[in-house]
This record gives sequence, structure tokens and C-alpha cells, in this order.
Amino acid sequence: LGQLRAAGAPRTLPIFCCQNSIWNEPAATRMFDNVYGVMILLPAFFMTPGIVVNTMSEQYGQMDIGRYPRGIDALAEDVTRTLRDACFIAATHADVMLPKGVKCLHNLANALDAISGGREGAREFIVEAQREAKQIWSAAGIGWEELDSFHQRTQLFRTLQKTPPGYEEASGKSSSWQSLARGTGNIEAEQLNGDVVTLGRLLGIPAPYNELLWRTAEGMARAGDPPGKYTLAELTARLGQPMSMGAL
Repeated sequence: LGQLRAAGAPRTLPIFCCQNSIWNEPAATRMFDNVYGVMILLPAFFMTPGIVVNTMSEQYGQMDIGRYPRGIDALAEDVTRTLRDACFIAATHADVMLPKGVKCLHNLANALDAISGGREGAREFIVEAQREAKQIWSAAGIGWEELDSFHQRTQLFRTLQKTPPGYEEASGKSSSWQSLARGTGNIEAEQLNGDVVTLGRLLGIPAPYNELLWRTAEGMARAGDPPGKYTLAELTARLGQPMSMGAL
């Protein structure tokens, strides 16, 4: 956003926020007046610099597009049509932050996927992280689409995926897992789990599960650790204990 403004972009420049999290749009409105939310599902492997492998057939991904905080206009319709012509499952959505919200709830598990190398046996941990977010969002007046509705709308997206040969290890793994596998030095946990924790602090609502995921994942990224360094039991044992940004 700062780079766009420094380059002379006017406040009227349309900004489409395709990232995970629900906080990109509020940040963009500080500098730009025409902000759009985009809920994007794109099953891709990015394990090697310069090589992105899309795992879908027939279609490339799915998107919901709408103005922020809500509404649809001619530009949203035009972008949506263009994406459909480019083989995306795309639709306008008058309250686009609702699907972005439910996807963000799902993405809260990305850090756990990266930390422990998978989500097997982690249902209770994930449910607690999502419960914290729902409690905090409800107190702040933030909504999300019901999961059943979201799954029904995205059913075609899930049926068109197929793992190509050579990517079996990364199959089903999150973008956070891929970040640690590539050794990028950064990870999206701050914009997912960290945002839940930050808002919870403002409202006086603790979020220990999300804070543990955020700090552990970020510490691993900074240290250059590979995914799967800690077991779920090792991670859970740290709940409620003082943490640094470094290793467990």
C-alpha cells in the first residue's frame, strides 16, 4: 500500500484484496477509497522459485468478489466476467467479507499444519482456535458465512483437484507449510492467528491457542526451521506457558 501511494497512485485506484485474512481491506481503506474483497480458493504448489503448479483441472480456482465493506458495482461485475472467461469459478458477492471470514476461520489451522507437519489428531486444537476467533469476532461485530453454506458453494472446486506426480509430500498441505518448506523466513500466521490475538487484546478476550500458533510458527520461520518440527503433544504442552518468538 505504501509503495502504491509513493508511486503516485490516486485514492480512487481500485484495490482488490485477494490475500487470506479479513484485515487487508480495512488497511487498504486508509489510503484508497475503492476497495474490494476477494475470497480466493487456489490449490497450488509453490515449492520451487519460479514454478507454481495448479492442481485443478478444467478450472483454475474459485473467487467471490465484492466491494468492501459490502456491495456490488459495475467494476466488480466486469472483473468477475473476465475471471470466468479465464477459466475461474467466479461470482460477485454482495457481502464478500462473510466468505472471507469463514475461509479465515479455516486458515487458522495453517500454522498448525506447518508446525506439526499435518493436522492428524488435531481436531480439538483447531476447534479451540476457531472458537477463540468466533468469540472475539462476535464481540467486535464481525460475521462469517456458515460453513455448510460455504462448502455447498465450493463443492465443484474441491472435486476438480488432483495431485500431480512428484508433489505427493505437499499434497493437502497449506500455504504456511509450503512457506516453511521453501525456507522463506516469513509466514502468514501473523495475519491469521496474530490478528485474532491482537483484536482479542483490544477487547480483553484471551486467545491462547491462536497466540501459541502465531508465535511458534513465526519463530520457526525466522529460524529457518522445516515444517513438522514439533509434535501436537509438544505444542499443546506449551499452552499457558510464557513464550518467546524463538523455538519452543
